[in-house]
Amino acid sequence: MDAETARRAAEQARGAIHAAEVLHARAPVIARACAKAVEGEVVVAVVEPEFGFGGTWTVPADQLHERDQRLAQSGWSLIFSPHTPIDEIEGRALTMARQAFKRWEGLCRWAGHHR
Repeated sequence: MDAETARRAAEQARGAIHAAEVLHARAPVIARACAKAVEGEVVVAVVEPEFGFGGTWTVPADQLHERDQRLAQSGWSLIFSPHTPIDEIEGRALTMARQAFKRWEGLCRWAGHHR
């Protein structure tokens, strides 16, 4: 890995941390969408590239792949099952933030050793 690749990866990890914060803050909105979803659907919670909350999309699970590319351009997203409770949504957002922080921390260590 070169320094530029490491820098970009560290920026992506920092972005994921911020996106996780947005998702955590919007957990009540996401939980309401999950409560309305039915069997065979999934709820996609989206964070825009500028870190605004992009809303929730309820999508038939068998069509998720077709819509995945359009959603992927939206920044970050997490997918939830129908009736996912708020505490699980918050927990997944925290897990996302912790994993991104670990990536960021490791990349910073790598960069410090390869100057």
